[in-house]
Amino acid sequence: MPSDPLEPRPIIAGAVSATAGTGLLAYLANDPHFKRMSTDNMHNFLKGYYNKGGGVPNKLFLQGKEAIKGGTRTLAQGLNPVRSFTFGQTGLSNSLLKTIKDNHAQIAKIKAEFAAGKISFTEANKGIKFLLKEVHFKATNDFSNQRLYGLEPSKPLMKYAGIPQGTGKIPYVAYSTGKQARELIGAQEYQYMKDIWGLGGTKNVAMNLYGRQSIQNPLRAINFDKRVYRVFNELGLTLKNNKGKLTRNQVLGALQHEDLLFSKKQLYNRAAYPTKMQYKPLFRDLGKGRIAFNMSPAMKPNFDWGGFNGMVVWDEKRPKFVKLLASDKRDVLGIPQKKPVLNYVAPQELSLENFDKDFKAMQEKLEKEVDKSLEKKTRKKGGGRKKGSKNKTAPVKTVEDLADNKGMKTLTKHQKGLLDAEGKALIKAKKPGNQKYQNYLRTRWLPSRLKLAGMLGLAIGGGAMLWKDIHEQSRD
Repeated sequence: MPSDPLEPRPIIAGAVSATAGTGLLAYLANDPHFKRMSTDNMHNFLKGYYNKGGGVPNKLFLQGKEAIKGGTRTLAQGLNPVRSFTFGQTGLSNSLLKTIKDNHAQIAKIKAEFAAGKISFTEANKGIKFLLKEVHFKATNDFSNQRLYGLEPSKPLMKYAGIPQGTGKIPYVAYSTGKQARELIGAQEYQYMKDIWGLGGTKNVAMNLYGRQSIQNPLRAINFDKRVYRVFNELGLTLKNNKGKLTRNQVLGALQHEDLLFSKKQLYNRAAYPTKMQYKPLFRDLGKGRIAFNMSPAMKPNFDWGGFNGMVVWDEKRPKFVKLLASDKRDVLGIPQKKPVLNYVAPQELSLENFDKDFKAMQEKLEKEVDKSLEKKTRKKGGGRKKGSKNKTAPVKTVEDLADNKGMKTLTKHQKGLLDAEGKALIKAKKPGNQKYQNYLRTRWLPSRLKLAGMLGLAIGGGAMLWKDIHEQSRD
């Protein structure tokens, strides 16, 4: 005998409540301010993410773990009216501020251990550089991610990213455009770059132009990738043996020797492709005697970019040289964003006959120019070995010679500047009679938090009601 039909009214009421609550939560999750706070409260450098043998399961586990941590940090910041207000003023997340405080405290500890003779200068220097780089990449990551949501950029982060450094005194990161990218790297190269990231038909791609400072230069990972290194070496030998001549076929042949012409997957499944033209080559003919190939370098020198794409361009009109390019599509834990954003760097030209020397000289030059002002001050004070001195004994390294006091002094200074900006914003927010804060508290923070509480109540209450009604009616 068929059972009685379930009474629809209480079930419908529970379903409506649950749906309304989850729908409002979904709306909140799509709010650009909320998304930006959530993104900024996640770390962009996950230890062990690129470990060999980990594969996709390891990456998903680390991403999920960080997403939970980021959600907790976002909740803590969002429920604190003062910190929520200052985030709107400065764009500085709890995650970034905590990273700066923790890392700079760790640097002080390393210095003390070095001064006490517990660790070597090399160990201390290496540890300090890593800690400063971790903060640097978090700050530039947050600055670049602002474009994903189309929000007003944070003034403290814009100031940090705009620090002029290195050759030509270029900033660490600058907002760029497709037009500027085409002029800087070439129209065909720009199109190839977009195609690689699946943005070939997208017109409005926001671009972030990264400086080639030694601290964040991704191009070195291309040149010293084993496959590319061997290709350059082969082409350099060919040039020497052929009196400076190099042909397109010789370049393609060198690429094929290192599986940089077609991917291994395509070669091993050749039967799936009726004709050679149906392969998706790793190289592209750019026209006018130029060809390019792309690959994902094994090295990850830029924590902010992580895995990125490297491109090499060769021109038969200038056969002795190659042009290096790098790009990375911005995303959050691999989740596609509504606004496409690409990172890129200005191209670097290398000589195939002397590419080792060229590249190393470039790196050394950049490292020396990271803090020219400090070097000038040292010379003015008469520091260093005097001209004509025959004393070649290496000077004793002191705490003042460590990374954050010498080559990376600018980073230390401006990272502390971010803490100062947050401190000033907190003082202003807590100042009695601050009308901006009072208006924010009354018109934005309190209503939105009450709405959030209502959303959660609807979702949880509606879900409980739905379960109870279905369960009880089924039992009857």
